[in-house]
Amino acid sequence: PLSSIQLSTSLIERYAESMDSSKIGKHVTKIKNSVNNLTTILNDFLHVEKAEAGKVEVSFSDFDLAAFSKEIADEMQLLAKKSQKIIYTHYGNDVTVRLDRNLLRNSVINLISNAIKYSGEATTIQFITRIESGSCSITVQDDGIGIPEEEHKHLFEAFFRAQNTGSIPGTGLGLNIVLRYVKLMHGTIDLESAVDNGTRFTITFPQND
Repeated sequence: PLSSIQLSTSLIERYAESMDSSKIGKHVTKIKNSVNNLTTILNDFLHVEKAEAGKVEVSFSDFDLAAFSKEIADEMQLLAKKSQKIIYTHYGNDVTVRLDRNLLRNSVINLISNAIKYSGEATTIQFITRIESGSCSITVQDDGIGIPEEEHKHLFEAFFRAQNTGSIPGTGLGLNIVLRYVKLMHGTIDLESAVDNGTRFTITFPQND
């Protein structure tokens, strides 16, 4: 990623002289994608290292899940592919949950990032939160490439990547981190997916009434 950043930055400087906007835009996109890839790699390894060392601290607090999620949806929409739409919906009269904001944020961003990555342009990503009696759930559903059924059991293992991901970049650590964080907050994660029929992840946490 750093080599791509360096090369594209040099080319932007050259193209800027003639103000060739199409070429400039092309390389700005390369820079953004490379920065995102590198950030993901560094964050994934850092999170795993901290988790394995037992240095992840859990800090529960009360916060507005709907406002929290809307903020993430707006942020991730800026990173979506062309014509991809992230649609956020909250169900339930209550909006307050007691969880670790940072761990939940990292988990949700990871799931939405995967949905963006493994779905095509002009697709829809459903981001749903629900608070019911005694629990809250968060669902991220996409219309992407899906995951072969025989690989579901390995999906949360460190460094595992589904065989149909092809050249799509990734470390194979993201879902392993999500699972660790969800467990630290006493939650569970469920997966529904089929090849070419998209993927749905649902994380559920117990909540006191």
